[in-house]
Amino acid sequence: MSRRSAILLAAAAAALIGIPLGALMRREHASSRASTGRGRVVRFAGQDWGYPSVFGFYPRGPGYMHMSLLFDTLTWKDEHGVMGLLARSWRVSPDRRTYTFTLRANVRWHDGARLTAHDVAFSIRYLRKHAFTWTDMRVIRSAEALDDLTVAVELDRPHAPFLVDVAGAVPVIPAHVWRGVSDPRKLSGRQAVLGSGPFVLAAYSRTHGTYSYVANEHYFLGRPKVARLQYVAVGDSLLALKTGDIHALSLWSTLLDGATELRGDGRFRVLDGPSAWMLRLVFNHADADLRRRDVRRAFAYTIDLNEIACRLRHGHVLPGGAGFLPPGSPWRNPDIPPHPYDLGQARALAEATGLTNRRFTLLTTPPYVREADYIASQAGKAGIAVSVRSLPPSTQDALLREGKFELAIDGHGGIAGDPDVLRKQFCFPPGGTGVPASPIGAGRSFGYADAEVNALGLAQLVEADEDKRRASVYKMQEILARDLPTIVLWYPKTTFVYRPDVLDGWFYSPGGLAGGIPIATNKLVYIDRRTAR
Repeated sequence: MSRRSAILLAAAAAALIGIPLGALMRREHASSRASTGRGRVVRFAGQDWGYPSVFGFYPRGPGYMHMSLLFDTLTWKDEHGVMGLLARSWRVSPDRRTYTFTLRANVRWHDGARLTAHDVAFSIRYLRKHAFTWTDMRVIRSAEALDDLTVAVELDRPHAPFLVDVAGAVPVIPAHVWRGVSDPRKLSGRQAVLGSGPFVLAAYSRTHGTYSYVANEHYFLGRPKVARLQYVAVGDSLLALKTGDIHALSLWSTLLDGATELRGDGRFRVLDGPSAWMLRLVFNHADADLRRRDVRRAFAYTIDLNEIACRLRHGHVLPGGAGFLPPGSPWRNPDIPPHPYDLGQARALAEATGLTNRRFTLLTTPPYVREADYIASQAGKAGIAVSVRSLPPSTQDALLREGKFELAIDGHGGIAGDPDVLRKQFCFPPGGTGVPASPIGAGRSFGYADAEVNALGLAQLVEADEDKRRASVYKMQEILARDLPTIVLWYPKTTFVYRPDVLDGWFYSPGGLAGGIPIATNKLVYIDRRTAR
């Protein structure tokens, strides 16, 4: 390791244990407005997504992306699709249950120690034991290092999305750091964020939602194009982009008006992204009334999805679909019609099912109060009493996890990648009752269960033939459109606006990253892959 790299890494470690973040940000902000080349600094709007360790980030897409700057996976995605990251190559057994990965030979941890197959095998066993919240690790039966550069991963059964949802999502952690850690959530500080990734954490403030990262100049995939990444506190993020305080910004919903303006500004480029996120109305199927299909149909008839998209969201979103998967997904069933809007049918069902005799509480978070108020108002027209309760996102998430709700407005991504998202959301494991097919953060069926959906979900999961798999996925969507276990309200239109004079080459990966994160800030953008070692 060069002296300069050692100084940078030492500075990062020092920052973690005592250098005030505010002073660091002010110093770097003042010195980097026009930096280029090896001194280039790229700044984004800050927001707290948790400490970017494997067990510290908040289990939503931006939190995972922060963690991915520090840690690597066996595979990853570039602008074309799946590629090897820590793995140079792999082979699959005839029964499709064993993947044997050959690792790159020149990978080092941030502390200079060599990364080997023993670290990979250890990571899989450790994250399986300690429930890595981002990925369902139960599909893995064993992981064994065959030598320093070869690891064999055996599965319980074939798993069609394994290279993306597991190998491309599970971070590899250093065995020499974690081997003696019995409670991973108690490990903090520098050791918890020591990885092999292209950046090292220099500073983090939960209070301000700010992060500072320095480049790992010895990253195995190539030299960094960027010396530092900063996530800084700003008031108006669109204004901060225009004034140069930040250099790139993901825009959606009402902020898309700003994207229209910036398309004509020569300082910026606009990259249109996928509709790979959704806002939906969820039902608690533990509730005796909400468990009945006709009750959910009554609610569906009260909701005019086109009115929500056009009037509430001013055309910045696409109306929800009855089959769950978003427009643009190659797995979306094109033959499923949209939800019908019919207040007369809603009133008839409400009276027939006894909904007029009770009151529901609809949970929401501040950004989606308009949708909640609209649903409550429309339900009232059908004789269904609904009151709205707005909560902080963390509070609502906790109530949803605990099943302490009736109705809720819930938003999440990860829906435009592999269609196994349908199994994760709506199926139970073989022989299971009441246990989601994947941990919270992926599976939010809230008690919905259907034997045919379960069977189809397991069938598509192990199917190697794409046409047969598609048939199962299409049929699942037909049943979901019939049963309405949830109602998708809208899918956002998204864009990514950036300053090409600061950094160019941004892209969206097909199907999103690590199970479907629809984001343009892929860590590969920061690396000159032509200089791979």
